This record gives sequence, C-alpha cells and structure tokens, in this order.
Amino acid sequence: GGFLIHPYVEGLDEYLADGRHLVLYEYNDFDQLKNLIDFYLDNDEARENIRRAGYLEVKNNHTYRHRWASILKEVTND
Repeated sequence: GGFLIHPYVEGLDEYLADGRHLVLYEYNDFDQLKNLIDFYLDNDEARENIRRAGYLEVKNNHTYRHRWASILKEVTND
C-alpha cells in the first residue's frame, strides 16, 4: 500500500497509469526524480490519492491470483 515512484519501463503503463496509480520518471533522470520526491513530500493529499488508487488497482486486478488465472487461460486455450 505504499506510494511508488518508479523509472519508466515500456509496457508498465498498460497496467498502471502514471499520476493515477504511481509516478513515473525517465530512467537515470535523477533531477526529475528529486523534483518528484520533493513535490510529493510537500503534497500529502496528492501522494495519498495516488497511493490509495495504486493499492486498489493492484489489489483488484494484479495479484498472483490474477496472473495465474491469465496463465491458465492461455495454457488451456479457454
């Protein structure tokens, strides 16, 4: 249930929305990362909204149970 700032990884945005479920920054752009950290440390409500939305998205759609269901569906061709 923590707040996540993560470097951009291709494909991640297919599952989680930047600024809604987590915050993304360009890989190796430490100035951008520092600015984001400073911003969200000063903006508790924005940080909490993203944290909560990310937690609920993962809990409701991206658990191991969800992954296994999608794997079994592919394997059994259902």
